[in-house]
Amino acid sequence: MVIFVFFIFFFDNINFPLFYFFSFFSFYNTVTEEVGKLEGNTRDTDSRAKALAARNTALNFDRIKSDLNQVRKENKDLSKQLKGTK
Repeated sequence: MVIFVFFIFFFDNINFPLFYFFSFFSFYNTVTEEVGKLEGNTRDTDSRAKALAARNTALNFDRIKSDLNQVRKENKDLSKQLKGTK
């Protein structure tokens, strides 16, 4: 606030068109808003990526668990076959 008042006082006294002064702050405000939007989009993208990774991990875990159960079943069947041939 103090800087803003200083600039108005300083630029007004040297006949600096206030239009340029306010244009600069308008541009600065626009840039700040755009940076904020980009940061928000980045956070959203990161959140989506983490959610997809977690979902893929869960799917992979289910597949691995299913494969493990299938291997155990096959091992039991093979073990029974071996005991039957002896």
